[in-house]
Amino acid sequence: MAVVFASLTTFSGKIDIAHAFSVIGSEMYSDLRAIKDIRDRLAHSRNVIRFDRLAIAPLLQKLSGWTAKAKRMELFMERCITRAAEFEPHEPR
Repeated sequence: MAVVFASLTTFSGKIDIAHAFSVIGSEMYSDLRAIKDIRDRLAHSRNVIRFDRLAIAPLLQKLSGWTAKAKRMELFMERCITRAAEFEPHEPR
């Protein structure tokens, strides 16, 4: 059980567990993984990374709804907002 608890301490682990238990589908799983990867790249870079730079492009292409003409930051924000809205608050038991 310690492995499960350790897995739930990270966003990545929570995404994996939610997908493993079919709480989220494959498209949401892919979007959440891409959002996590983009967030990690932005948060842990020693340099300023902008959405219009090539360094972030491969990660943005993993988001559902991506097209070559997509405005990168708008797509990222839209995916974050849409995915967050899909979660309903749960009352404690």
